[in-house]
Amino acid sequence: MSTAARASSKPTVEVSGRTILAGLIALGKYKDRVIRLLLRNGITDLHPDKWYPRNKLIDSLFEIREVIGGGTLLLMGKKLYQSLPMIDETLAAEEMEDMLQNLDNLYQLLHRYTGPSSFSDPIGNLNYEKVGGQTARMICDTPYPPELIQGFVLQACRRIDPVVTVNIEEYMQPTCLLLINWEV
Repeated sequence: MSTAARASSKPTVEVSGRTILAGLIALGKYKDRVIRLLLRNGITDLHPDKWYPRNKLIDSLFEIREVIGGGTLLLMGKKLYQSLPMIDETLAAEEMEDMLQNLDNLYQLLHRYTGPSSFSDPIGNLNYEKVGGQTARMICDTPYPPELIQGFVLQACRRIDPVVTVNIEEYMQPTCLLLINWEV
């Protein structure tokens, strides 16, 4: 999807500054470069208690993917999960399946919608689906690059099983299918 097409999709969804700042923690030597990309896309004056247009963040993330690589987004997704203060309360679960069902609640907390009520689900969602045994599929209906979502889900799953695998099974913007296998 082109930058222009992404930018025009649902511009009244916002993402918390706390979320953006948490993702920046992971960047090391790329942090300054990514901050410049965010600035160029209109995300300025980052503050944890402010809200920012999601379409501008999405444009920045896809540019990071093109310029720096998907591995950086995977790392950002992991750090994002680790750095958010409401994680423990929102995902208070001991079993993998319970935690996977709760991931959408956390995703919803990190976004808000300020537009007209004509959109049925403007924020998107993360839907858990049991495949069998210790395998599940996460249907991620979001505009985010798949590597970012993969890192976020992987780190969430590692709370319960440190050897879990989370692989991108399919990606067709805006839907990403993740296949999750665990042992515990």
